[in-house]
Amino acid sequence: MEGAPAGVPVPKAAEAGEQAPLDLGKLAEPDVWAEYWARAGYAPPAMVKTPVRGKLMSLLSNSQVPGAKVRILTFFPATSRLGGPLLPVMMEAVTDEQGFFRADLPAPKSWPGDYPRYALCFEWQDKRILDCAVYDNLRAGEENELGVFWAPEEPYELDVSVSKPEPGLSVVATGRLDPRRWEPRRAGQVLPAFGPQPLPAGGGKLAGTWDFLKTQELPYVTLLRNGEPVLTRQCMLDPDESVRIRLDTETTTLVIEGTTLDEVLSKLRAEAGFEVTRAQEIDGEQEVTLDVGRVSLRQAFDLLADQLELSWRIQNGGVNFENGSTESEPARLTGAPFQPLQFPNDGYLTLSGTVVNGQGQPIDGAALSLRVNNEPRIAYSNSTGWFEFHGLPDLVLTVNAEHDLFVGRDAAVSAGTLDARIELPFRRPDITLRIVNDATDQPVTEVWLDGTEVTSPYALSPKGGPLPARTMRSATGEYRFQHDKRVTFLVIQAPGLKPHTLEWVDETGSFDIRLQAALDLQRRPRDYDAAQNEGMWQMDEGDGPGLWSLDDDHWVEYSFDFGENEAGYNLLLGVTNHTYGELPLDNEYEFSVDVFVDGARVGQLNIGCDPSVQQVGRLGLGKLSGQHTIRLLWTNDRYIPGQLDANIRYQSLRLMEVP
Repeated sequence: MEGAPAGVPVPKAAEAGEQAPLDLGKLAEPDVWAEYWARAGYAPPAMVKTPVRGKLMSLLSNSQVPGAKVRILTFFPATSRLGGPLLPVMMEAVTDEQGFFRADLPAPKSWPGDYPRYALCFEWQDKRILDCAVYDNLRAGEENELGVFWAPEEPYELDVSVSKPEPGLSVVATGRLDPRRWEPRRAGQVLPAFGPQPLPAGGGKLAGTWDFLKTQELPYVTLLRNGEPVLTRQCMLDPDESVRIRLDTETTTLVIEGTTLDEVLSKLRAEAGFEVTRAQEIDGEQEVTLDVGRVSLRQAFDLLADQLELSWRIQNGGVNFENGSTESEPARLTGAPFQPLQFPNDGYLTLSGTVVNGQGQPIDGAALSLRVNNEPRIAYSNSTGWFEFHGLPDLVLTVNAEHDLFVGRDAAVSAGTLDARIELPFRRPDITLRIVNDATDQPVTEVWLDGTEVTSPYALSPKGGPLPARTMRSATGEYRFQHDKRVTFLVIQAPGLKPHTLEWVDETGSFDIRLQAALDLQRRPRDYDAAQNEGMWQMDEGDGPGLWSLDDDHWVEYSFDFGENEAGYNLLLGVTNHTYGELPLDNEYEFSVDVFVDGARVGQLNIGCDPSVQQVGRLGLGKLSGQHTIRLLWTNDRYIPGQLDANIRYQSLRLMEVP
């Protein structure tokens, strides 16, 4: 039945102990789930019914996937602390002939901290597609168009073993979904839906599918003992297989004239992300001339080898060029892309202690994590600050302590210590900013925040680094700034206004900020000064500001006068997707726009694709004064007839003065 929970046991009645079936037609209703949580022994978390629709497509055939079983997971905080353990809920739906699926999900009113809002996995044509992708584009209580999801069908087999074989062991893969924060009892209820596979004599092969295009998000595998989760590990790519994947998925531009081989290899090394070397006897000063535009890394290596009568091969996680002409390396292998995985299950010691603040008072709800033989463990402090870990080997371990209100830290503690004391003396920044335009006394409704954070406050010599930039909006000009590290100063910026630096005073408080006027540099995108091909651009109907195109690889330019005084500037480019009809978006797609100043490329913007809500990208242009020309070049068109369509629409173009 569409909407039925998968792998979730029917709850027992509170008094009689008999099976009390859920009303499957009302599974996403708050009162039904509140009753279910209460029967299962959990405090009912606040939730809301949330309708969703999405589309499933095949990564290999580039077409829709009909008749697939889609499993959708949402996650609830198991306690009042948002960063604590989670209660996963799994619902099911089936795709129609066009690959669309619909479901009513139970969604939390308060999202768990540092965890995706929902996840999906699939079963289709007898394939268990275990690559459980995770996403954040879900709005609780509203109708949600989730977009297009790609069903990865690349098969793999993983050799799995344990250090001490025993009966009742099995392993289960959850794809890109990390189950380590799941409340243990609830994890034992949900993980069977992913199909655990036994470990005969302590070793075996786990089969599944994965998305080889997402090599930074490799599958998670959990060891179970008699159905209960013990440890979770993440797969590691075989180094040579990682190179093969990048050869066919990464690209480079080969427009080279009279450049030495060593310089070309240095360029390829920087773009490939792995070592690119040559044999010692090869002359690195010989010149290379190639003008073939954008090609895959494999094509680039082949063209270079052909021109210089060399060969290349994968070696120790890199590529090495050698003398002589031989056949190219084989294309990416399938079947065994990961290194063998072994679970240690031989620890017996306990580690316990308390977490306190700078005044020695206990901290409730701190999350403590450590790694044992590369395996993560997690525990939570109670109202007395007390925490415990069990089943540890006799080692000195690094415990990481985190809390919503305090700056986290790492502490070295020996397993077997029963009275460890971990102190968190620094509170996390939590301040209120009231920001107005000094000339008009009107609230500033959009700001960009930069600055410097202390990345290691507990070190003997604390180090500073750039604060991750963030955009904030407020109709009243009042902003709440929170951060997980100490901050030495905060830079407040807005278009048309001079930046203001706030030196840090305290971790809490409120500040009144008045921003001074600066050059107001902005253009309506439709009012461009030059275009490579004007026939490729269309303007919004009426007097709308937008400028859009169906095709990539042709530029548009705008001129700006930066005045006499040199200052640093950022480009702020707002875009939407100008699509036709009701074709859904690929929700992993981003517009890529190359930016040039006076013909020289200064960088690339990668901006989210949305048909209705403007997404803004930001890029530093350096220090400028006088007259300059900004060129924008969209480089990555995306179109599948009848399936999806991405056409860039420039909606806003602004320049902001920065320190």
